[in-house]
Amino acid sequence: MCDMKDFRVDDFIVSVLVNVKPEVKNLYFNRAKGVTVVVWADKSVTKVTCYNEDFDEEKGLAMCYMKKVLGNKGNFNNKLNKWLSEAIYQD
Repeated sequence: MCDMKDFRVDDFIVSVLVNVKPEVKNLYFNRAKGVTVVVWADKSVTKVTCYNEDFDEEKGLAMCYMKKVLGNKGNFNNKLNKWLSEAIYQD
């Protein structure tokens, strides 16, 4: 069992990602515009757009999923960039 003083916000987010399992109702791809749209079973909608890279359906769906579980708010990219900036790379 963890001591709450050692419990980080990122640990909380990871636990949410593991325990929240939104269901996809409809999935739309627009390759020409680089857009992925997911309509969820709860009738909410998540949209992501790729810029300056090749369109990838799998990545679009994964990003929609991540955006959904993080709250569909504008802080999604900030959180993702924070995690990427703190990553440890190994050869």
